[in-house]
Amino acid sequence: MSLASYRKRVLSAGTNMAEIMSTDTKASQVAYILDSPARKDVFLNMDESVKVPTIPADVDTYKRRRFLFLPDSCVYIGDYICHDGFTYIAVDMITHKEMPQLIGQLCNFDFPILIGVEEVEIDKKPNGEPIIAKKPKFIMKPSAITTKDYSVINNGKLNLPEGSMTAYLPYVEGEAIPIINQIIPRDTGEYKITDILTDGIVLFGDGKKRGYWEVRLQRVVNTYDQ
Repeated sequence: MSLASYRKRVLSAGTNMAEIMSTDTKASQVAYILDSPARKDVFLNMDESVKVPTIPADVDTYKRRRFLFLPDSCVYIGDYICHDGFTYIAVDMITHKEMPQLIGQLCNFDFPILIGVEEVEIDKKPNGEPIIAKKPKFIMKPSAITTKDYSVINNGKLNLPEGSMTAYLPYVEGEAIPIINQIIPRDTGEYKITDILTDGIVLFGDGKKRGYWEVRLQRVVNTYDQ
């Protein structure tokens, strides 16, 4: 059956030409990705049970990559993308249903998220009774920390003020989030959370919020550093 006769048959069944063109485009896109020598299979959100075909390409370097997915793929900002031994967090997306794309920022830091307080035994009294202390309990989540500001026109980038950083963490409804004034230790010193932006959290058509927290950090200057 020729493409023209297929279109005629579909139109007679009540499907409009726009839908036919969309179907044609999707079929071409599927073939392009699946048959491409640049195709790579990735995992989403740490789920290694399902391989997802994509075509990745560097935006700047490997630290910031674009991932092209199959049509109608359920991919969102805030998703983790595991590719080539690295983990990325999606910080931007193109929502075109025929060519969905995510922009991933390389995760380069395990961010401590406070989830509660736990009691731990730190010593014993002479009579053998345990000495209990309360300590904060954290979970570690992959995050992308950068000194660049990507929230400018045309995907440009500006340096943040000296001593400032931004961490991107996935938003998951009901999960614990970072806390203002929390101190985050890094190899380069200690940083304090000064702000948590929610601009990256979006309400989608299915009624669910998805996206990422944009955590602003400022280096703590101690008197002995001055």
